[in-house]
Amino acid sequence: MADYYQEMGWEPLAEGQAPNHMVHFERFLRDFGIFLNEEGSNDLAPPASKTVVENLPNVTISDPGAACPVCLKHYLESDTVKKLPCKHTFHAGCILPWLSKI
Repeated sequence: MADYYQEMGWEPLAEGQAPNHMVHFERFLRDFGIFLNEEGSNDLAPPASKTVVENLPNVTISDPGAACPVCLKHYLESDTVKKLPCKHTFHAGCILPWLSKI
């Protein structure tokens, strides 16, 4: 009867050889079917509806220490940004294209 390594087509590590964790992780992902299909587009979330995007509130920044999570630039005091339902804020030019992506 074949042992586990032979069954899986693997060879045990040689003396002093370190395991390649990335190979093991890739095998895990492959075995559980987690890889995206080649196009990748079927696994993306649908774009936000135009109504939702158009109705995102504009807010004026009062804390100039905060930064846009997309471009990482710090907001300037009195900048007007878009506020999502999760309460995160973004420059309109950063978030609006992303929300409308297909």
